[in-house]
Amino acid sequence: MPLVTIVIPTRNRVALLMQAVASALQQSCRSIEIIVVDEASEDGTAALLRERYPSVKVIRHDTARGPSAARNRGVSEASGDYILFLDDDDLLHPEHLESLLRETNALKSGEFVVSGRWRYFSKDPSGIRLGPIVSRREEKASAAKLLEFLDIAGEGSTCGPVVLWPRQVFERVQWDEELFTNGDVDFFGRTILAGYHIVGRPVGMAYYRQHSLERVAGTPSLRSVTSSTRFWIKWSALMDAHPQRDLFKKVVQTAFMSLMLAWSQYEDGSEWIPQLRDAYRRWGGERLFIPNPPRNPVKRVAIITALRLGGPLAVGRLLGMKSRRYGEAGHLATPSSSEDLDDVRAIAAFA
Repeated sequence: MPLVTIVIPTRNRVALLMQAVASALQQSCRSIEIIVVDEASEDGTAALLRERYPSVKVIRHDTARGPSAARNRGVSEASGDYILFLDDDDLLHPEHLESLLRETNALKSGEFVVSGRWRYFSKDPSGIRLGPIVSRREEKASAAKLLEFLDIAGEGSTCGPVVLWPRQVFERVQWDEELFTNGDVDFFGRTILAGYHIVGRPVGMAYYRQHSLERVAGTPSLRSVTSSTRFWIKWSALMDAHPQRDLFKKVVQTAFMSLMLAWSQYEDGSEWIPQLRDAYRRWGGERLFIPNPPRNPVKRVAIITALRLGGPLAVGRLLGMKSRRYGEAGHLATPSSSEDLDDVRAIAAFA
């Protein structure tokens, strides 16, 4: 049986990390290796891991280098034929890896990468709540898959812990260590540009935790906006050379418009907004708009008027707009089906 390496970057979230590691260790597929890359944690992460889970390989960075650098380090230390990336606050169903391996073996081609299923969950005093199951079912052309990954207005069908990566992928594609956020989208997208096909299968189950903390532990909001800006400057250049450039036009315009509004909250915005506006225009953007306007009609008119009269900085001064969080907790629903109940039991075993 092939060996699967599970790489888990972490920083100062020891309690959540212990749950993630426990779910990885309880996989029905026993041919696994777990590598935790500790990003200079100050909460005793490395010591507790060695005490509680001595089979887990722990690599410590004395200085936090970011999640992408941690994932690259994990891959460099991995012995597995396949790599799976798990965040320190997420969980896996016990049969997750076994299901992904079975589907991967059925494809019989290293150019095809299997993406399984996932769903949101949250835990509060009332119990465990679940979001809908998300799965990439249909096959898409490469350009359509890229569009799905890049569309900031949508909820993509693929996230980190649902993809089983053949080791040879990393001979051609590595994580961009300059990106503290959007690193997964960048990595997924560049694997497609490198000729790999991410195919959806309704198998496995990863649980993506909803909570009020940053998705990347220790990442300040300003650093997130800076990283998103670097990401879109990079990808606008990549898509500018794409033979189906026009397919990405609206998505790129929306991204640059969203970044202009995000930068309007910060002093550095006066430096970045002109560059982003120039990029917006190069992609055919003419009239400024609000990607996610308020539902309240009075607020909507006020913010649109501020944008037209004073530009993005005026909007920032008016409302101090915040970017829409990915996957709001309001989408969660009380479990009802037998599959829901199975998932609740799987989560409750670790969380």
